[in-house]
Amino acid sequence: ERLIRHEMVMDNATYRLKGVMEDRTRYLLLTFRLTAVSDEKRDDILHLCINESNGAIADELASPLLSYLGSLKDITHPEIEEDDFLALWSAKKVRDFVERAIQGKVRIKLAPFLTGMERRMSRDMDRLYTYHTDLRSEAANRLTDKKQKGKDEDELERERIRIIAIEREYQSKIADLQRKYAMTVELDLIQALRLTMPVYRFDLLIMRRKGQRHLHLDWNPLSRKLESLLCEKCLSPLKPHQVCDDNLHLLCPACLSPCASCGRAYCRVCHPAKCPRCGHSGSTG
Repeated sequence: ERLIRHEMVMDNATYRLKGVMEDRTRYLLLTFRLTAVSDEKRDDILHLCINESNGAIADELASPLLSYLGSLKDITHPEIEEDDFLALWSAKKVRDFVERAIQGKVRIKLAPFLTGMERRMSRDMDRLYTYHTDLRSEAANRLTDKKQKGKDEDELERERIRIIAIEREYQSKIADLQRKYAMTVELDLIQALRLTMPVYRFDLLIMRRKGQRHLHLDWNPLSRKLESLLCEKCLSPLKPHQVCDDNLHLLCPACLSPCASCGRAYCRVCHPAKCPRCGHSGSTG
């Protein structure tokens, strides 16, 4: 009950724990090499562990599982009944899921790198601004001084051209900095592991108004964690979850946010293209 209360945080619905049972589930553990290049280069390893029974994320399983497998001298491959393969995700389903889920994980993984890069870029831009502001101020003062002394128009025009040249050089240097600090990120899949493991399965009933929906969460004895359900639209792990009226999809607040035109909240899974009330095709959250 305590584990479920921590995970199932919902603003507009309730749930009931129907039971807990021993079961088996299939995981897909994907390992990526992450390479980020800006003014510096950063290499890292990124894991994405998917519970194929419900689409939950079980990234806490990656480290203990790989450590356990690495400690084994011999790995046996027990025969699996043919029926066990019926739940395998297709390559297209895996690819679509990963493309949506991996973006947020990359941002979190690169957050310290981005913070350092932004700090260096801000420092360089401040230095450029100070330098060119001083140059322009000096040129403007010379122009004012020459106007007061009644210098001829050609000499005044040279000072004006110098000021324009300083401004153009500043914009050019800013563009150079933006190119220097622009970041490219590459992800290369280096390992895929599919395995079946015993779990404790929490059978849940989600209730919203008159609607009900069954779903489950798994507790893994190796990671000793209850897995997290994601927003069914953007795959965000944010809480609290919202529940839509039509099909009781679990959504983050952004994916059940009000329409920008009519103000009615609607589900971006049930209606991905536009608002069902007014037809506005704004942001999908």
